[in-house]
Amino acid sequence: MDTSILSNTNRFIKIAAFDHRDSLRKSMPEDQIADFKTLCAKVFSPYVQSILVDPIYGNDAITVAINSGKTILLTREETGYTDNPDGRLTVLSNH
Repeated sequence: MDTSILSNTNRFIKIAAFDHRDSLRKSMPEDQIADFKTLCAKVFSPYVQSILVDPIYGNDAITVAINSGKTILLTREETGYTDNPDGRLTVLSNH
């Protein structure tokens, strides 16, 4: 697998992950989450090659990252897990 798009010149993968949703909803007003993620993109962009963000609250953060030449990784799962007798299952999002 070629990871060069995620790597810096030293071949280190540096990703800022701010794809959190439920944990942020518990710690701040929901109307501030998108602004928080945009701020994270602005602050971390000089230090990473990629950002991992959700498409629900992260649209402005995606714009910041693209304008900074960063690779975008989008979450595909719903927040949280579904309990199952065989273990926790990830549910894919329609977003």
